[in-house]
Amino acid sequence: MPRRPAPPAAREGPTGKALEKAGEILEDAVRRKIIPGGVFLAGSPISGERGAVFRGLLGRTRNLAPTSPETLYDLASLTKLVSTANLTLQALSRDPPLFTLESPLPAFFPRVPADLCGITIRDLLAHQSGLPPWRPLHLLAQAEDYEERKALAAEAVLKERPLFHRGGSVLYSDLGFILL
Repeated sequence: MPRRPAPPAAREGPTGKALEKAGEILEDAVRRKIIPGGVFLAGSPISGERGAVFRGLLGRTRNLAPTSPETLYDLASLTKLVSTANLTLQALSRDPPLFTLESPLPAFFPRVPADLCGITIRDLLAHQSGLPPWRPLHLLAQAEDYEERKALAAEAVLKERPLFHRGGSVLYSDLGFILL
């Protein structure tokens, strides 16, 4: 399945060859049916789409629809840890920081149940929030609008009851990283 690249201007930059290679690896994975498709973007997370140095779409989704920039994928555990930790560190290193490790959920979400109010960024990063490991939130991805999908996912996570009091144990939680 051929990759549908972004305009040439989006592929310029010192890392163009490495990013082309990454695109070739992904194309090979689609061709060998290791993955059905993919959407990828490389650039500065601070500058968003305008800072993109490479974008591409390839393959199809599991239901055979062509990929688009709005196609959602369940992130693999390693990807979540690497990307979320990196973005969290960038936000913490700003002057002033966007938040602290001790910032609680109510600082980011308007309606947080009392039993989740004390959960902090640190708790979410350390998998000590008490939130369950997983729920089928991908079923909420039917909403057309990206912001609506994000809001639905956060709302669903915030309806979960903790399995233990924050800091009382360690349990890997996709739900905690979704909130991050």
